[in-house]
Amino acid sequence: MRHLLNAGQRKTEKKFSFLLESTFEGAVCQRAAPSYRESALTLWGLWYDAAMQRGTAQRRAILEALEKAPGPLTAQELHDRAREAVEGLGLATVYRNLNELERSGQVVSVHLPRDATRYEPSGRGHHHHFRCVRCDTVFELDVGCPLALLEDVTLPGGLRVTGHELVLFGVCQDCANEPAGRSAQAAAELA
Repeated sequence: MRHLLNAGQRKTEKKFSFLLESTFEGAVCQRAAPSYRESALTLWGLWYDAAMQRGTAQRRAILEALEKAPGPLTAQELHDRAREAVEGLGLATVYRNLNELERSGQVVSVHLPRDATRYEPSGRGHHHHFRCVRCDTVFELDVGCPLALLEDVTLPGGLRVTGHELVLFGVCQDCANEPAGRSAQAAAELA
């Protein structure tokens, strides 16, 4: 069990060292032995914490898919892409890993209007998104922020700007080269 624990769990290991010693090394407990349920839950918690911090094949595939994507992905889109690298990857595993990656700060969630939560790697700095109305692909825009001029400005009525979000809608280059049958319908739905 000790080999599963990383440096971040030393505190937890010390706290439950009596459990580890009595269960795995045959030593006498320093205090009254915990119930079977307490022991099982504690050991399961230690194992789960260690397992979630390992770089599993599933987690590597998810992070790789996020890095290669042109913009943030939904859990379903991420599942479809990561499943190419890890056969049998389940959607529940993707959600579980996304929650852990977001909690650890490796991934951030992106909330766009009328869309499921999307995810992208953290550390990309301030940027905006473009959503194609034909194929629903979301792209990360790597252009200067047109609204940066408004940061820390006081607007009429005493309103002070402290931040903003901007999502642009239109047609991506791939869809612009296709027949325009669906474009008008998709644009009308967004209006």
